[in-house]
Amino acid sequence: MSLYHKIRIIFLVAFLFVSAFFGLFLFINDNTQKHDTQKRYMQTARFVLVNLHNNNNQDSQLVEILKENNFRLLPNSPDTISNIKSLPLVFSRKTPNNNKVEVYKGHKNNYLAFEDDDKIVMVLEDLSIQKSAWEIMFGYAVSLVFLIMLYLWLIGSLKPLKVLQTQIQRVVSGDLSVSTHSNATDEIGQVANAFDAALRKIETLINSRQLFLRTIMHELKTPIAKGVILTEFVEKAEIKKGYENVFERLELLIEEFSKIEQMLSSNYQLKPASYSMIDIIEQAMELMILDEEEIQQQITIVQNSNLIVHSDFDLLSLAFKNLISNAISYSPSHHATIRIEKNSVIIENDGKQFTQNIQSCFVPFHAGSNGSGLGLYIVKNILDLLNHKLKYVYDKKNIFIIEF
Repeated sequence: MSLYHKIRIIFLVAFLFVSAFFGLFLFINDNTQKHDTQKRYMQTARFVLVNLHNNNNQDSQLVEILKENNFRLLPNSPDTISNIKSLPLVFSRKTPNNNKVEVYKGHKNNYLAFEDDDKIVMVLEDLSIQKSAWEIMFGYAVSLVFLIMLYLWLIGSLKPLKVLQTQIQRVVSGDLSVSTHSNATDEIGQVANAFDAALRKIETLINSRQLFLRTIMHELKTPIAKGVILTEFVEKAEIKKGYENVFERLELLIEEFSKIEQMLSSNYQLKPASYSMIDIIEQAMELMILDEEEIQQQITIVQNSNLIVHSDFDLLSLAFKNLISNAISYSPSHHATIRIEKNSVIIENDGKQFTQNIQSCFVPFHAGSNGSGLGLYIVKNILDLLNHKLKYVYDKKNIFIIEF
């Protein structure tokens, strides 16, 4: 779950809690107001009924007391009674003296009607203003506005993080020219600047390495070219052939180093196409510079299928060259068998188990290697770049399986 989804869930929960709190507060306030209003009405009703019992309903003192409590005595006329009866009835109560107190809800005010023998004998108008819930609703609206502003502010603060994520994805794809420098002083800005500083150092190291390797390869080409020229002056054909093989081997190695350097620095442009697997393996053996006799002695090819793969010819040949060389080197008999199956190529040799943890051999200069410790590291990087899978099993033989 992304950070943005977590923030949305948190604010959704906060919205529900705020809504529930104000809803409960509104419910309690409404019930409290109704209870207080009914209590006030019943207290007034008891006082009025006592006066009615004593026939003092026109007493000026009663009128004054009702006025002090925000009640107005209405004339007990047929029109007044008819108008009151047409209003919605809020509640009705009977008293111990068989009198009835009824409350009717008017457009603005409430009305208290007192009945005796099912006949209205007195009507009071409640002049007090009923408290509305606008204060609670206003508080609810302010809380929602605050939550929304807080959410937008937080999302805005995290926007640079989204930009940083996009820039990091570009770096992962091999674009080291990305700049994540930020003028912000918060933690996200500090992380962006620290990453930018690390990126610049990595870029400098890669450029230095590329310059170093390319300088070496360039400088090596000059003595090789001179050696090839001097070979022409060698009279003995056997010695001349040996020198030519040495210089050809050196030129192939420089070309191989160039491809590896481009691949590891993400500068290699893949040229995928459909190729026959037997052609790729023959190219791999050519890179090993083996003559016919050495091929017959050290390599057995079993073609069980005419496998066609969609891949980069040069890189895949280089991967097979390293795998076959390793298989020959680590075999007591210096022999490797290559099996071309329907969807895979199997390279196997005899001898004791090569390793129990193949992953450890995918690290450059790994311990326990007879050579430089780069062969399987190069193979794994090439196959990952080409989206091919490499597996290793041991079944009385060391078996490497490349799946397509």
